[in-house]
Amino acid sequence: MGTYSALQKEAGMTLIELLVVVTLLVVLSGFGALNLSGWNCRQNVTNDLSDLSTTITHLQSLAKDRNRSTVLKSSVRGTVVTYAYYQAKGRGRKEACANGTFSSSKWEKIEGKTELDGTLLINPGLVCFHADGSVNEGKTKQWTVGKTCGPSNELTRYQLITHGSTGFVEKKKFNTTS
Repeated sequence: MGTYSALQKEAGMTLIELLVVVTLLVVLSGFGALNLSGWNCRQNVTNDLSDLSTTITHLQSLAKDRNRSTVLKSSVRGTVVTYAYYQAKGRGRKEACANGTFSSSKWEKIEGKTELDGTLLINPGLVCFHADGSVNEGKTKQWTVGKTCGPSNELTRYQLITHGSTGFVEKKKFNTTS
């Protein structure tokens, strides 16, 4: 008959070792979640800037392709800014939108819209794009998109500038910690 040793070691983990490992995983995932929330916030700001930039470029292209002025018109509800698109009725027309005036009888709505939720800091209002490439009768327009993100309260901020006489779109990035 064989002998059995009561002191024989068995492979495996004790309950205390298991609790230590689980505790470490919980602590590390907590730090990871904080960093991930900051990253998501910064990515949302970047996505909103990209959406706005694409919208501006699209309306500039439409104005040139269709030989009609196009308009980017904003409306605000709470923290959401919605941009609607319009084009001038009739070809070759260079409709003015000086002083933020908008007469719906001179414009027709184009399909599509752009929404920014809580990231738009500076909104220039009504913006006209013309077939000759100019914007708002040569006036430069500026949008600022930004938000305070993450546990370090870093303000991620971008500027989008459309130069009036040329229609050139310029992007700038600013990060500051408050």
